[in-house]
Amino acid sequence: MNFELYILVFGMSLFLTLLFVPIVGSFAIKFNAMDNPSGRKIHRKDIPLWGGVAIFIGIFGTVFIMKNVNSAFNALLTGNSGHIMRLLEGILVGSIVIMVLGMVDDVKGVAPTTKLLGQIITAMIVMQYGIKIKGLNIPFFSSYMEIPLYLVMIITVLWITGFINSVNLIDGIDGLASGVMAIATGIFFVITLYQINIQTEPMTVDRLKLASVISLAVCGSCIGFLKYNFPPAKIFLGDSGSLLLGFMAGVITITGILKTAGALTLFIPILIFGVPIFDAFISLVRRVFTRKPFMEADRDHIHHRLLYRRGWNVRKVIFRIYYVTLILGLLAVLITLL
Repeated sequence: MNFELYILVFGMSLFLTLLFVPIVGSFAIKFNAMDNPSGRKIHRKDIPLWGGVAIFIGIFGTVFIMKNVNSAFNALLTGNSGHIMRLLEGILVGSIVIMVLGMVDDVKGVAPTTKLLGQIITAMIVMQYGIKIKGLNIPFFSSYMEIPLYLVMIITVLWITGFINSVNLIDGIDGLASGVMAIATGIFFVITLYQINIQTEPMTVDRLKLASVISLAVCGSCIGFLKYNFPPAKIFLGDSGSLLLGFMAGVITITGILKTAGALTLFIPILIFGVPIFDAFISLVRRVFTRKPFMEADRDHIHHRLLYRRGWNVRKVIFRIYYVTLILGLLAVLITLL
């Protein structure tokens, strides 16, 4: 692995997303995958959805190209008896399933319980490819704790679906979810680079290398998408995009950081993706106390409160949340270096 690969990954994912967003937007209009103005929406005209499809192409188009043009990346995928390739296949299959679920929801609407079931099925699919949480380094305890087999599935499903819904919930205003994910995955990439250099177990290093490439591809794709999604947005992520990005956050953290040694390993991804995770947690608590359905949409998320109760404009809201995401990410880097 070398920095030439990383430069190519970032540049290619950025380019492919920029190239395909207008094409995907045209298809969204053709198939009526549109976000229409309503009481909860701040836009005043129909906006195409399916932005996640362009991000998907940016990520996996880049991975496919790199496999065929970069010898170091190809060696990573084909070595270790194909273990890393199988992890990549699992991420690809899971991404397709969750993206298609989101695409259908963008056009026809999917019942909240059906959507949650689809997320659970997606998490169970990737587990069959080896993407699972088998153990954790618990803070303030030096030893690695193996998770009993009967809990592996439960914890992995909760982790992945938790990330999926966290990102889905913050996708409420132009440029917010895509910008937050660009910053978070960029920070995650930096931390994986550091971990690659200090880890000694070969399989852990290879998993980190895969996570570093995918996280950088996600970062590049999100930045490319922001050209069209930054307010005033010309296209939205839609559920195809927010579910996909949440899924990617969940699987790269399992593939990468959660497999490393360190007392605060569990807290690193939670800090990096702290804004959507905190918003989802507060939303869950709020709905418990108000006895509202967990999957019911409302206007009480962080961005809504800043927008409607503080009276900030959209750009001010997203930049403040970008700053918080960056600060939390830098804190995660600092903790990693200590």
